[in-house]
Amino acid sequence: MDVPDIMKAQVFYEPEQMTLDEAKPVPEIGPEQVLVKVHATGICGSDVSYYFGKASVGTEDPLVLGHEISGVIARVGEIAAEKGGFEVGDPVVVNPVQSDVDSPWTQKGLSNVDLGTVVGISVDGGFAEYCASHWYWTVKVPQDMDLDIAASAEPLACGLYAVKNLNIEAGQFVTIFGPGPIGIMMVQMAK
Repeated sequence: MDVPDIMKAQVFYEPEQMTLDEAKPVPEIGPEQVLVKVHATGICGSDVSYYFGKASVGTEDPLVLGHEISGVIARVGEIAAEKGGFEVGDPVVVNPVQSDVDSPWTQKGLSNVDLGTVVGISVDGGFAEYCASHWYWTVKVPQDMDLDIAASAEPLACGLYAVKNLNIEAGQFVTIFGPGPIGIMMVQMAK
């Protein structure tokens, strides 16, 4: 895949100040990373909160928001190819919570306890044409999967994690607060 040197990206500077940068350098990737050509990125409620200054992002520097990402692999680092088996053109989604792969918390399946970087919150995310991601936190999806739908994998995973931890049983009443996409998905799963 031919990757340009520059890309378009929506850059967040401070609350209520975002600008379309039409000449942002395409991210360089390390050996453990992949470069994703972004197809779709969802707008999370947290992105709205960052924009309006109701929550802080993980950096003082200008940042490309967006953490609900689907796309295709555009470049592959050497270790990412070896360990993850990634190839250019693979359709993927990005898990934005990218903790240390060797962390005891990651090994227990609790990577959210040991935050390393969070794509779109502490490092540049998916409101751009390209995004870098660690291979371990990049997940291949079926070739025929609609990438617009695949971008909802991250919020679906959040809702699924919550519902699974509720241990809901048949006949129980459940109340879910929040009419957003995750709340609606949780209602469907609880039902």
